[in-house]
Amino acid sequence: MHVAVFHHAGDTVSGPCLGEMVTATEARLGCRPRRRTELVRQRIELVEAQISQKQAWIEAQRAIIRTQVQRQFELGNQLQALRRRLTELEASYAGKKVRPTSRLAQARQRKSSWERQLGAALAQENQARRAIKQHQPRLEALTAKRARLIRWSAHLEVDNATCPNPVRIRWLRDGGFGDAANVTYLIEMGYELYVMAHNGKTTQALLKQLPSDATWGQAGVRTQSDGPYAGIQIRLDGPFAYQFPMPLFQTWTQLWPVSSESVKERLVTITATETLPSLAETLFCQVIAHRLEKVSDFELVERLPP
Repeated sequence: MHVAVFHHAGDTVSGPCLGEMVTATEARLGCRPRRRTELVRQRIELVEAQISQKQAWIEAQRAIIRTQVQRQFELGNQLQALRRRLTELEASYAGKKVRPTSRLAQARQRKSSWERQLGAALAQENQARRAIKQHQPRLEALTAKRARLIRWSAHLEVDNATCPNPVRIRWLRDGGFGDAANVTYLIEMGYELYVMAHNGKTTQALLKQLPSDATWGQAGVRTQSDGPYAGIQIRLDGPFAYQFPMPLFQTWTQLWPVSSESVKERLVTITATETLPSLAETLFCQVIAHRLEKVSDFELVERLPP
């Protein structure tokens, strides 16, 4: 078991802390798996396809703008000439009855029709401009995402070039680290993993893809007689500091469940192969004496045979 301790703000959740734990683990082990750069390239290709699609759509909107602007220009010129003609016709029809088929009536109808067309051209231009304004940030976000993925791919390529003897390593992850971003990160880093779903929706979505007669197998052992850390020795490389709860803020109410009661009991029976620092001994004695409400989660790394 490898125990890594980091200081974070009090409102830090577990998910974003995965990267530094992986980095610390690889430094401690002195080895790492082969990075799956081909998966990153697949993501880059997907993003590039989305960028191309978005660019083509925006260019189509720009073509609409150009067409409607040209249409407005032509209609404006026609209306300007027609207004001069209307002035002349209205002067010639002064005091006369204007019949529906007269030149003045027809000119007025053309004016009304061209004004409606001009209004429609303006509306289509404005609609296209609003669409571009709405989708431009999405295009910029996709472009930035592609840049991040390209940098990430280059980083993993360097890792592979400097690791001639990669190994297989498996991570066992709690649900707090089971979101899509963390799972993607571990897979692309080359790890195998067992992970609990981050929420129930993930499980429901996966179950819909399975046949009703699917055969299930137990992924691991988790019983109350042995506990999740049976037979594990915990060694601390240096001082291990822990902030105990202040009595002033002690509610004496368990605010969250402990995964296994045997976790607390096992702390009493753990025997290290070498003498632990006195500070660590004091720490574990105080942990048992105070019966803390929560035991910190440890990350378990299982190294697989090549």
